[in-house]
Amino acid sequence: MDDYDGPLPQCEGPKLDPFPDPNPIITFLRLLSDKDAEVHAHVFEATINSTAYALKLFKFYDFQIQRAGLVGKQNDLVPDDLL
Repeated sequence: MDDYDGPLPQCEGPKLDPFPDPNPIITFLRLLSDKDAEVHAHVFEATINSTAYALKLFKFYDFQIQRAGLVGKQNDLVPDDLL
């Protein structure tokens, strides 16, 4: 993992500063988003060091892992947005 500890994201646009505690105590209280929805992230009600937050966790997807299950020319026929 990168040791960068500056504002994120590292691109043009608005930034968020790093969270002040590198080892927070996170307690997930409940899922706020639809657990059955096919979405790119889920939102939880959580506490971080006893302070309430809505915490959004993004699902990261590795196309290479999905493509490993395709055989032969299937890789050429199936675009990433269909995986």
